[in-house]
Amino acid sequence: MQRVIFLFLCLLQCTSLLAQRDYEMFALEEYKSDTVYMETYAYVCDTVAVFNMVNIYNSSNHPGRGDVKYKTGEPLADLYGFDAEHVLIPTELNNKMGAIVDNAFSEEQAASLNGEEFWVILNISSSTGEITDIYFSYDLMVSSRYRSIPISVFRAIELQLKEQIVFELTEEGRRLNYCYLAWTQCPTGYVAPTLDPDVPFDGGSGGEGNVQTGPRGSIITEPMVPAK
Repeated sequence: MQRVIFLFLCLLQCTSLLAQRDYEMFALEEYKSDTVYMETYAYVCDTVAVFNMVNIYNSSNHPGRGDVKYKTGEPLADLYGFDAEHVLIPTELNNKMGAIVDNAFSEEQAASLNGEEFWVILNISSSTGEITDIYFSYDLMVSSRYRSIPISVFRAIELQLKEQIVFELTEEGRRLNYCYLAWTQCPTGYVAPTLDPDVPFDGGSGGEGNVQTGPRGSIITEPMVPAK
């Protein structure tokens, strides 16, 4: 996956703002916030018209950490440059994160996006390297097809990233109040592996010959429609 994990800092202020749900700077007609209630979880869908952005995140996310800064309270010298590395991202880990996103979408869902990308935005503990909160964003002007993607797809990505990804922190990263990471991706969709012709199929009893038709939670039927 030749997908560079960028700290895209033109988005950092917007993301920080949405994460804190602080809309005082906007007129009422410039944003709206809806909550999608599922059986065991809920996601918030914030639309900020002035930025043409939609932010999707778990309602249990931290209410907002503000800008990344040092634990002492000292601001970063270059907040939007992030010259120093805060977490290590070897190629294997980079590929794994991309695959988690790809595999959460069915082939049909991925094809329906017509090459449009969306943002995956992580807040990372500067003590453990674990992912604490995840945000998904897309631009209404160029990525509106994500409106048709079920909320459970984003849920599957969040769960798998939190379960499977832990970052190694740098010394600089450990000095921060939290670490921030973001990238854009157009998912390719999950493709079931083909059977090795030399390995006999066991008839579906759960053995090694089974073909997985999709990761649990990736084949969803409910549309992502904000609750009224």
